[in-house]
Amino acid sequence: MIRFTVMALLATLMLPTSSFGQSDTAKLAWQLPVGRKIDVVMKQTMDMRQIVGGQELGTKMVSTNYMLWEVDKVDKVDDASIATVNSEIERMTISMDGPQGKFDIDTDSEEEPEGDAAKVAEQVTELVGKKFSQKMNAQGKILSVDMPDEIALGNPMMSKEAFSQLIKNASPVFPDKPVAVGETWNQESTTAMPSGMGGMKIISTYTYKGTEEIKGKTLDLIDIAMEMEFQGPIDSPVKIEITNQATKGRMHFDSMKGHTDNIEIDQNMVMEVTAGPQTIIQKIRSRTNGTFSVK
Repeated sequence: MIRFTVMALLATLMLPTSSFGQSDTAKLAWQLPVGRKIDVVMKQTMDMRQIVGGQELGTKMVSTNYMLWEVDKVDKVDDASIATVNSEIERMTISMDGPQGKFDIDTDSEEEPEGDAAKVAEQVTELVGKKFSQKMNAQGKILSVDMPDEIALGNPMMSKEAFSQLIKNASPVFPDKPVAVGETWNQESTTAMPSGMGGMKIISTYTYKGTEEIKGKTLDLIDIAMEMEFQGPIDSPVKIEITNQATKGRMHFDSMKGHTDNIEIDQNMVMEVTAGPQTIIQKIRSRTNGTFSVK
């Protein structure tokens, strides 16, 4: 479950009340001066269902991460500006309703969770308050990630290297030249799955749609389409196949201020997990959205 929380950084967002502008091209680039602080709120709603032996079991989860990004320093490398951005998850909330019961977790709450909630809260607490550091260029490419060793120690299903890889793959990378309306570009990445189960190849296609006026701001709109492919070890006794998928999203970028404004992604996926004679059908429906605001 923790890995789905982190993967919430893959997002993009749709706002219904808006109008298109007439800009033909745009230079999409982050502006990351030293001292800049950005509040990031990421919310993910998931409906996960398993069909085993004709019986369906469902789990619903809503998780929200409240993060703070701060630009610590900017270095010049081969005439390119590389920013070191410190990030911290300040608060997490999780609401879960499944076969084992219903519970809510809020890391700001003084109430002590019990039972299954206590186990989940223990893992979540390992993430809150810990500082991450990432090096990022103006195109949004994450060049390196540094994080405390306690992150992996508190989450044995996800190694420190896998967490770093997730963060690197989560950021859309913009072209280093202006893009025209209708222009597309692709981004390919592979994220390691936990417990040596293989990797998830993700191919993202971005399309620049022009500008929109939203709440008095002129924002660049980018449509996103994603396709995922599971790549398991050849000798693995567990076979995983994605039999159906539809993933799409939108992203609004503020070119004037140089940061993402809001993001949203909708995903529907069906997987078949086969272990020996047993086949489990896993259905996942999720929506991830986020907002970014400069303090």
